[in-house]
Amino acid sequence: MKYPVLGVRVLIKSDIPIIRQMADLRFGHWCNLPEHSVCKDFSVIVTICESDISTSIKKKETIKYNVEPDFFSGEAAGVIFEADRKAGQAKAYVNPITANLSDFFKKNIMESMVLFLATGTDREPLHASAVIRNKTALLICGNSGSGKTTLAYSLYKRGAYVLAESAIYISRKKGWQLWGDPLEFNFKRDAIEQFPELLNIPEVHLPDGRIKIPLKLPLDGESDRRKRVFSGNIIIVFPERMGQSHSRIFEISHAEMLKRATSNRESGFDLSGTFENTMSELPVSSSYILETGTDIMQTTTILESLFH
Repeated sequence: MKYPVLGVRVLIKSDIPIIRQMADLRFGHWCNLPEHSVCKDFSVIVTICESDISTSIKKKETIKYNVEPDFFSGEAAGVIFEADRKAGQAKAYVNPITANLSDFFKKNIMESMVLFLATGTDREPLHASAVIRNKTALLICGNSGSGKTTLAYSLYKRGAYVLAESAIYISRKKGWQLWGDPLEFNFKRDAIEQFPELLNIPEVHLPDGRIKIPLKLPLDGESDRRKRVFSGNIIIVFPERMGQSHSRIFEISHAEMLKRATSNRESGFDLSGTFENTMSELPVSSSYILETGTDIMQTTTILESLFH
């Protein structure tokens, strides 16, 4: 099973039939990527083997991780796994009897191994949502809870294309490119107040204890407005939650943008030693601080004005 995830050739091998089905469901859409977009000089291998292993972890929604810049390992109920960027390989040993072979495994273990390897060369991660309109990508940068998903989804509802819900991958070897893999929007519970369509969607418990409401894309009855790669004009916005009803926006310097982008990076986005250089050279046309108020419609209108 071969998939050009983020433009990187990924081979997934397994002797467990359900794993092959999961791989197709999770990464099959990448097979439509044009051949000229696929990296020719870099490929990785993920092997998932059936085993009778057991672990000390019993709760099905728990994962114990050990993460380093080029290597990570972990275990969950009935699963032991590791990924080595320098070797370009990842392996998982799975006990089908005790492992939770479901969306949990697909998203939190298989996906983690694939993305860890695929981002090992020329795919610098940035914690941001990204939407596209008028040949411009608007990157909404911030840590968890800053409002990235809410703002991106509000722009999406007004017709923008989506490139990423929470993670952008920056490439520069073929000229500057932004890569994304938008499968869904993941909301906190309080987003129901803004978006009633989330009310009847089942919540998902994440391994870190957070609870999210996943809205899968594309939405029923709508055309697919997901993008996977972009090159063009880039604008960056840093949202800050404020108490007032109306939002305000202020343009900032390139130096201030770089300071904000490179400070207080969350776990998983802080593994590379080249991130600051990448961000300093990224061709950003303008950067802003957005003081977000409670009026989501007015806030969205402000962001829409940046595309013109």
